[in-house]
Amino acid sequence: MNGDLAVTYCTAAEEVACNSDAIILLTQWEEYAALDWGRMSAAMKSPYILDTRNFLSQQHLEELGFLYEGLGIGTQVKKSLPVFLHHYRDGSQV
Repeated sequence: MNGDLAVTYCTAAEEVACNSDAIILLTQWEEYAALDWGRMSAAMKSPYILDTRNFLSQQHLEELGFLYEGLGIGTQVKKSLPVFLHHYRDGSQV
């Protein structure tokens, strides 16, 4: 699809968590509610989720170690936020 972009397409929702810094939930499909969010959190580098539909349980996800943010409801920061660095192909970073 996007041959010039460094994009990895996944066939299962659980695959996106592996070494990821964040998950952005854009839909409220029941399949996402049924995911094993504990496994998702454990697989991530930095378990942060932006729930744009306010679909998932904030309390449950925070108990699993996520920093949860619901669109329009914000978050209460209980721990320091991770610093995200963008690495360019030449090794430099922002």
